[in-house]
Amino acid sequence: MYKIFKLLLTVICVTIFLACNSKVKINNSNSYARAKFIDTVFDFKTINAGEKISFSFMFKNIGNSDLQILDAQTGCSCTNADFSKTPVAAGAESKINVTFDSFGKVGNQYESIRVKTNGQPAEYVLQIYGLVTPPELISNQ
Repeated sequence: MYKIFKLLLTVICVTIFLACNSKVKINNSNSYARAKFIDTVFDFKTINAGEKISFSFMFKNIGNSDLQILDAQTGCSCTNADFSKTPVAAGAESKINVTFDSFGKVGNQYESIRVKTNGQPAEYVLQIYGLVTPPELISNQ
């Protein structure tokens, strides 16, 4: 009776071990996409009221599957983000073009762009900031 119990316990332990091991292999996927931005912040320094400033946030897909930019949301209508809808292959580079329109803005400005991807992590935050010179100071120069 003791030998049967010992054999049964051994079989159960081996089964549990193999079941746990197989789950780790199933869930351990090495396929992913990941953006690596060269810069996530752009300081446009000082611009005159009414000017538009543009900047390209360059990135590389350092993952091993295609990276798709799903969306780039800006915080206000003064900022526009443009990106390619074409997937970025592993190892390839691309960019997100951002334009800030200072019309109606004065003083220190800060805008963020939330970039959503199919990668890991799924979301990135890009930032632009700078100073917009008031119209009164422009006419006095």
